[in-house]
Amino acid sequence: MDFIAGLIIAVKSLVFMGGYISPDAQPVRISGMTVHVVNRAVSVSCSVSNAFTPELKKLAASGTPILLYMFADLKQQGSDSVIAATAVESRCDYDLATRMFRIIHSVQNDTVYFVNVDSALADAARFKKIPVSPAQNLSRDKAYYFVLYSVLGKTRVEALQNNTIDLMYFWNYKRPSLKTESFAGSQFMTEAGK
Repeated sequence: MDFIAGLIIAVKSLVFMGGYISPDAQPVRISGMTVHVVNRAVSVSCSVSNAFTPELKKLAASGTPILLYMFADLKQQGSDSVIAATAVESRCDYDLATRMFRIIHSVQNDTVYFVNVDSALADAARFKKIPVSPAQNLSRDKAYYFVLYSVLGKTRVEALQNNTIDLMYFWNYKRPSLKTESFAGSQFMTEAGK
């Protein structure tokens, strides 16, 4: 009960008084990005490092849903036109009755359960094989690059009479992003057979 009371006070001070984010916190960043070409389809995998502050972990443990989104854009070098854009979601819910964290990955359409908040949120921050584009939509003689960025969603907090809060507060309203070097279109054609 003390935990819930402390959480209510922390969330109310966050929403109504502005709260405080430690300057010593590690910056949120996108890491471990890999490109896959399988069955004539281009996909990317990556992680969001340092995504969950202690305050976000407490919020998740209170039963408040935590939503994490990853956006992947494939752009053509030179014109910077968007060839393909994809958005996917990882959602963390905590069931107070079963004391289990549920992670739902929209890209894989699967659900995983954890008993530990750290394990659950580490899984939520991993995005595996985000579908970006069919390889045949790309030209062998052009160059392409990826732009990835991540955001936290808005969520309802029961302790605040179901008022909505913007979880980007915990990232100081700064979204992490990653822009890759360019890839020759022919690199995507190896598996595609063009």
